[in-house]
Amino acid sequence: MSLRYQYIVTHNKQNKTYKLGETCLGNYTRLTPEIIRDIKKGFHTVHLERDELLLKIFRGEETNIKEFAGIEIPQSYLEQIDHDIPLLDKQLKKTS
Repeated sequence: MSLRYQYIVTHNKQNKTYKLGETCLGNYTRLTPEIIRDIKKGFHTVHLERDELLLKIFRGEETNIKEFAGIEIPQSYLEQIDHDIPLLDKQLKKTS
């Protein structure tokens, strides 16, 4: 059967990796449909943030640290900026 989404699950004790569809994911992990829905929602959020970041990089956007003079900026944000990775919109909201 063709899969729309594939979930990769690692069983640490057995040192095995399984590639599962949504139904098999529920059967193998015994996760409830509600938890699987939340996992998928989390993936969606991660993908949206990844896409935003890639778009900013493609456009050549940079985060100007001078805009935040006098504001305490988390170390992780500073490291991100040092690596020429622009901050996400939600990160910018947290610093203002």
